[in-house]
Amino acid sequence: MKGATSTGIRSGLAKALIAVRHSPTAAEPFWRYARAEGGGWGGALEQRPILIPDPNAFKTWVIDIDTALKEDYPEYRKLVGTDLGGGALDAGMLLSQLVQEVFSRYGTVTCTEEQFDAVLADVAAFFDSPTISYHFYGPVRNMNGPVDVPPILFPGDVTLRPLTDEEFTRFYGGNPYFQGSRSPMPPVNFVLTKQVALPKILGSGESMRGNVVSRVQEDFDRCILALASFKNGGPIGVDGIRVLPAQLVLGAGSGEHHYGISNYVPFGGYPLQPDEAPQLAAHATLFANLHPSLEIACGRLVDSTHRIKPRDAIMDAVIGMESILLKESHTEMRFRFAVNYSTLAPQVDRMLWFQTARDMYDVRSKIAHGDSPTTHKIGGEELSLYQAALKAQEMLRTLLVQFLGQQGSPEFVAKNYWVSKTLGLTAHQ
Repeated sequence: MKGATSTGIRSGLAKALIAVRHSPTAAEPFWRYARAEGGGWGGALEQRPILIPDPNAFKTWVIDIDTALKEDYPEYRKLVGTDLGGGALDAGMLLSQLVQEVFSRYGTVTCTEEQFDAVLADVAAFFDSPTISYHFYGPVRNMNGPVDVPPILFPGDVTLRPLTDEEFTRFYGGNPYFQGSRSPMPPVNFVLTKQVALPKILGSGESMRGNVVSRVQEDFDRCILALASFKNGGPIGVDGIRVLPAQLVLGAGSGEHHYGISNYVPFGGYPLQPDEAPQLAAHATLFANLHPSLEIACGRLVDSTHRIKPRDAIMDAVIGMESILLKESHTEMRFRFAVNYSTLAPQVDRMLWFQTARDMYDVRSKIAHGDSPTTHKIGGEELSLYQAALKAQEMLRTLLVQFLGQQGSPEFVAKNYWVSKTLGLTAHQ
């Protein structure tokens, strides 16, 4: 941080903190959450102080900081930000943000010399660094489990872990008049997280692309594919994307950004226990480089679990299976679908697997043509439409397990793969 700006901020902040100590304070209601002992979230309403600095007392110090910014960082007074957005860095805003930063860190505006220097060191890092780092959060709907589930690494440097009390309060607590005081339904206990360092944009916003959130959402979506195919845990999805600075940020980019996601996730329960973490971590590595056919199949599995109507769930699950079983064949699809599925079964079970797949394809065809009876005979079992939907999801999940380990080059994309399997050949020619 350049000399005039450093001197101006140090002097102005020291005087501002003294002034705030002698200014009147108010309070606002604030809903703070804490994880309940038996799971879920409890909460309590607190009164949080509001700092009310004297605007007249700030004027002189703001002028000094503004003069320094004009000399040292003129481009910051036009715009400072990232692809997430930004704006002009106003000296008054800067000083107010630093007073709030001191209070947020230490719970008081009376701080030690070491604490004061720590804040100024972070101010210097903000000005000197060519990047600004942010935490991206994707709270996971329906997942529940104890707080001792260890962090699980997913492709794309995404981590799945339990939410902290502070994070849950930040996302869903706060002033009940503006943010509400109730936790979301379905409940949220885990979060996907990713830290991204974004290039700092100065002076003009012409180079802002604004697509970083879409890229992170793709990473989070891939994690949901992995979770859905890991086990039959019910519907699961991300409750929007929230972005918070991972460092001290001054100006318009300092607040929280919240981006909603349009996909609907019905109520359900996806339990996750600590002993499942190693298996899930190993399963997640299979999604680093998915072939498009496998990605479509996994996506249809997620869609199927999100469906309210069983008939729609069956359609999605069978379409997912078609993306694998009918990769080569576009004729005699019912027969090929059943035969190809049966080749993955042990010899003794192949007839049952053939009949089950054929019957499931018949159910899909009836639904596609507007016929949807309440029960269906699948593989010798009389199943309700809801049971048939669960069966279809189970079949798709079983099919995915066969090929996910092959990631970007699954065997079934090779020419004559399914024909070779049917004929019992070892080489797919």
